[in-house]
Amino acid sequence: MSIGIRGETRKESDYYSLGQFARRLGCSPDTVRRHRISGKFDECVWVDFFGNGRVRVSKTSAEAFITKAEEATRKIYSQSVQKSRPS
Repeated sequence: MSIGIRGETRKESDYYSLGQFARRLGCSPDTVRRHRISGKFDECVWVDFFGNGRVRVSKTSAEAFITKAEEATRKIYSQSVQKSRPS
């Protein structure tokens, strides 16, 4: 399905469902819902295609969020490994 919004055509296939996004993150859909409400996913683009409250997240913004989270995790891990090594 395609929907035109402000001159753009958005295809449903360009978006993850909440469950699909949760699987990509390795958590439950309820966790995604809670974090979305709390604002932890504000940088992601969310769309309600049908006006029924079933939101979808842009694959592009979701993947950017996941990449950023993975990089932060790697950085924290490498810092903790360096601190735990004897001098």
